[in-house]
Amino acid sequence: MNLQANHGSMKYNACDIEMSGMRTLKLQSGINLTCSRTPVLPGEGCAFYCRELMRLFACSLLLFACCVLICPPSMAVQSTHHMMTLDRYYYKNCQGVECCFEIFPEPAAYFFPNDEAAWLWFNWKGARPGDSFSMVTFSPGGALYDHLSSDSLITRKDGCLLLSFSINGSAPEHMPGDWLIKVSVGGDHLFSQRFTILSGKRDAYIVDKTMTLNPHAGSGCAIPPSNHIFYEFDEVAYFWFYFSAAGIGDDVRVDWYAPGGSLYLTQSLSYTDENGCLYPGIAIGGHEAARLPGAWRVTVYYDSGRYCNEYFTVVDSTADEPIPCPLSLIYGNDSPQVQTLRNFRDTVLRRTPEGRELIRLYYQWGPFAARAIAANDQVREEAEQLADAVLLMMAGRSE
Repeated sequence: MNLQANHGSMKYNACDIEMSGMRTLKLQSGINLTCSRTPVLPGEGCAFYCRELMRLFACSLLLFACCVLICPPSMAVQSTHHMMTLDRYYYKNCQGVECCFEIFPEPAAYFFPNDEAAWLWFNWKGARPGDSFSMVTFSPGGALYDHLSSDSLITRKDGCLLLSFSINGSAPEHMPGDWLIKVSVGGDHLFSQRFTILSGKRDAYIVDKTMTLNPHAGSGCAIPPSNHIFYEFDEVAYFWFYFSAAGIGDDVRVDWYAPGGSLYLTQSLSYTDENGCLYPGIAIGGHEAARLPGAWRVTVYYDSGRYCNEYFTVVDSTADEPIPCPLSLIYGNDSPQVQTLRNFRDTVLRRTPEGRELIRLYYQWGPFAARAIAANDQVREEAEQLADAVLLMMAGRSE
């Protein structure tokens, strides 16, 4: 069928394509294309234009097929980082969604039979809370070792997970070689992670450490609350550390250095487990350390000369104020009001655990309060009213 366009006195011949049931086409310009079986442009090969049109159509169809059959569909869930690690306390230093994409654990590719576990860490973006999670582990040689699946691990759109893979005391302890983990979220493959378990034994190493007031705060060997400022009324400053791959019975030496670098105390310990925690400490309250304020250092020597350091500060609150006193900005440093409050601190608060905790909070937040009082008159007036009320209450108590 020929398509013939009439526009004024001119005629335009279109392609000789059979268009079933179609006789007239109306273009957007208003030009009518009337179907005709009679060629109107002698010498022009209408079949040539038809072939070109069919060729374009075929190319378009081929491109579409390539996209459908060859190009992989884009995944809704993606992981920007994934790794094996020995950092079992990663979440101690990282809290909140932003940490999953800004702070990463230390990667490790090789593990030993005496390692307690290898840890798989990864993050994701674009998940739906409740998406299915699957982790399939293959042992050396490609055999299926384990399959973990859960619908409760993916709880938010963007996040990260730290999952343990037990080695010491489990079958992998006796299965050295190259391992493979495949992780899927929402039914889509997210990533594959490889790692190696070597033969032999890893030397002892310290996994994590901190200074603390209470090494028994958590169950087992959970890391306790960190504290790096101690006062002359604190009973003990503890150095808590978690060790792994230790030799039972091996010696550990702990040296405590006073401000100025002089050796204050040496302690000797022994490992009683391959993996566990120790928390040596020095007595402060009522001992010489309380009279040695300043920057201290503790050094642990282990595994034939290896060592690690930790630093902390001892403050003598009975000496000159270690921080700007907020109330001295209101009443004056040598005023009767300030002397009354200091006497209350030393004779009342210092005698109870609750009172000592209030003193600790005061030294922790005092500098911020002092800056606010110095910078804002309204804050100064409100702080003065509060201090006057406390002093009035203390005066009534003494009567």
